[in-house]
Amino acid sequence: MNIVCAFSEGPGIGLGHRRRVEGLARQLVALGLSVDARVLGDEAVTGEIVLVDSYRVRADDHTRVRGDLVIAIDDLERDLAVDLVIDPDPGADARVHSAATAVVAGAPYALVDAGLRSLPRAPIGAKVTRVLVTTGGTDSEGIGARIAVELAGAMTAVRVRHVVGPWGRGADDARVESVAAPDGLGPEIAAADIVVTAGGVSMLEACCLARPVVAFSIAAGQDRSMSGAAHVGAVVVADVASAAGLTEGLAHDQAGRRRLSQAAQTLVDGQGSARVAAIIAGMARHGVHAR
Repeated sequence: MNIVCAFSEGPGIGLGHRRRVEGLARQLVALGLSVDARVLGDEAVTGEIVLVDSYRVRADDHTRVRGDLVIAIDDLERDLAVDLVIDPDPGADARVHSAATAVVAGAPYALVDAGLRSLPRAPIGAKVTRVLVTTGGTDSEGIGARIAVELAGAMTAVRVRHVVGPWGRGADDARVESVAAPDGLGPEIAAADIVVTAGGVSMLEACCLARPVVAFSIAAGQDRSMSGAAHVGAVVVADVASAAGLTEGLAHDQAGRRRLSQAAQTLVDGQGSARVAAIIAGMARHGVHAR
């Protein structure tokens, strides 16, 4: 059985939708399903089973999405009338998706690559020597670059590495190491003593890798995810102005970093994509339809 997975990406969108779909697609294939993953364009997406991950296209818009079984990955609480909504953020509440036939919500369904947990990770040591700053693939305003430069100035003995996405702006400062990671940030995150990140997919990946995280919001939907993670002690919530200062303070708090690490790996166990794939496979086998 074939599943068409359509996702948005590009300037102003970033790569998070792609990362979520790619991790889920690997689990679907492992269960014997065929997956056609594609970037969502202007044409309608059709198929027997269709999954959509997009903030710009509603999965219940029948002019754009048509399938016998329609699935949406949605963390904007848009109450989509589809067969299944996957709301993968910490803090998500399934009750807001009342129009969907079935809903799975919250950190147990965080869509991160299951292979992350196998990566070797930096220990939570007394000294912080490496900080990773990432603000997604489309930070054209240079928010991450500014934070990285501030950190490099304040933490002179630390390697500050800044991820520059394909539609982002790098730091014009020799003290900041630029990172390009077209195949994913897993190894970079795993090697970092602290991850400073916007509250999207990279935050969930950092939690899965048990990294101490300082998170801030720069896009719609990120506040809820950060609040949910902070509620269980898995991240330090900042804003753009306070992120560098909170990171510097965390660098001097080994016990705090250990607590964050333990809470983070409990929150995001890396099995969310496998859980969602099993649900989709069961619905596909039994022909469950909403409408």
